[in-house]
Amino acid sequence: RRARSAGSAAEMGDDEGRPTLHAWLLSLAEAHDVRVHPSLEFRETEHSGRGLFASRDVPIGDTLLSVPRALSLSVQDGAGVSLPPDGAWPRVRAGVAAASPDAGKSWECVLARAVVDAVAGDGGAFWARYGGMMPPPESLALPFLIPDGELNSLEDAGLAEDALVERARIAALMPDLLDPVSEEGEEEAPGASPSGEDDEKKQHPDVARSVAAWALALVRSRVLLAGEVRGAGPPLAARAIVPFIDLANHAEGGAPNADYRCEGVETPGAPPPRREDSTRFELVAIKSIAAREEIALAYTKGEGTSRAHFAQYGFAPAGGYAGDRVELLAADAERASDEDENDAAETKNRPAVEGKTATRLRASLRAKLRGALQRSTAENTSSASWVAAGAFLSGLFGTEGEPMSEREETMTLVAIRTRVAETERAWRTSLEADEAEAAEIGARVAERRRSRSGAASKAELLEERRLCVLGLRTQKKRLVRRVAELLEDADLQVASA
Repeated sequence: RRARSAGSAAEMGDDEGRPTLHAWLLSLAEAHDVRVHPSLEFRETEHSGRGLFASRDVPIGDTLLSVPRALSLSVQDGAGVSLPPDGAWPRVRAGVAAASPDAGKSWECVLARAVVDAVAGDGGAFWARYGGMMPPPESLALPFLIPDGELNSLEDAGLAEDALVERARIAALMPDLLDPVSEEGEEEAPGASPSGEDDEKKQHPDVARSVAAWALALVRSRVLLAGEVRGAGPPLAARAIVPFIDLANHAEGGAPNADYRCEGVETPGAPPPRREDSTRFELVAIKSIAAREEIALAYTKGEGTSRAHFAQYGFAPAGGYAGDRVELLAADAERASDEDENDAAETKNRPAVEGKTATRLRASLRAKLRGALQRSTAENTSSASWVAAGAFLSGLFGTEGEPMSEREETMTLVAIRTRVAETERAWRTSLEADEAEAAEIGARVAERRRSRSGAASKAELLEERRLCVLGLRTQKKRLVRRVAELLEDADLQVASA
């Protein structure tokens, strides 16, 4: 993190005789042929990290950023790397040449090594400066970066287990990069072995705090698809970390106002790049952007789940995804825990009366879901969690079977309500408690970021990570609550459509 000082200096205000973030990045862009729209501003966000904003209205179709491919860190599946030629890239070279498993030479491992070289000052003149923009590990909440003792804060056993597996994989594939990320002020370059490290730490490195884990988290949360490499065989995907464009945040609510384009990647809503720009990555306005509005991308194009989003990016987007899964406990939790894991999962998500359809409950669900979606539209809030809850219940009510009797539908309704209640009782903290803590931390973070003149402390960054974890927890619990709300006052007398 030695290169972080460049980013820290960039955050300082003019009153300390240092350039603002925008002025510093604009100067760097001009020096390396990066074209910046006159209405684009680089600045800190109120929630976390940095972002792109419009200082004046921007019309649809305008190119906001144009970055030469030569500045990017790019890897092609099985076809080599493309890195700035003035860098030495010693860790990339060592990894590619090592007698390690082929998995250790995958695109994400090679790109992680490139990130470490860039931040360490071994990636050429541009990255020696821009490398300081990479966020420190404490600010990232990808599960494999969270220490063992804190994984239970996710309240997600699956994510916690995946984190442990991922850390074992990192240790096996990048064993030379397991040194801890050095604290600010230390002169140790990332990836170098600090002198005096005891044998215990060498034998049992803390992978969650390692250079390798941090670099891999940066790759997963910042990489873009960069087209395809075509040759004699099937086309190979290319991926890249593109400076400046990597500062664009995810659009809350899944409604982006910008997207990127490059040769081989089509951008709906934007014309293809001109031939003279085929060697550049461009960020384009796909909607009219108002002054002071954040310029944001859709990281996942609206597909996936909040859980998968958190695993890759370290946060769950506000509003969730329509594809989110509802996880309810079985009515008899102790008995379910004794079953085979696969059988238990199947039991918890199958209709209460096999082979039959709760026609009256389905009709009632449609009516209540319609009302919830109308309210979401009127309030301009995300409807994704309502859609997810409705899809879950629709599956439990059956779709094509013989109609249930009224008694069977009543039993089905009671069974599902019991499972919802059991699930809520099993939470370590209530939805309301998590929402209150998130609101308190969010207000504190926003105030601190508005008034900050220097780099954040480690404690402040960890608090921002806590806010990301709470976002995931509230998303999952709110989805269960949506199911409960759709079941409230369910009317079995509603005629089936």
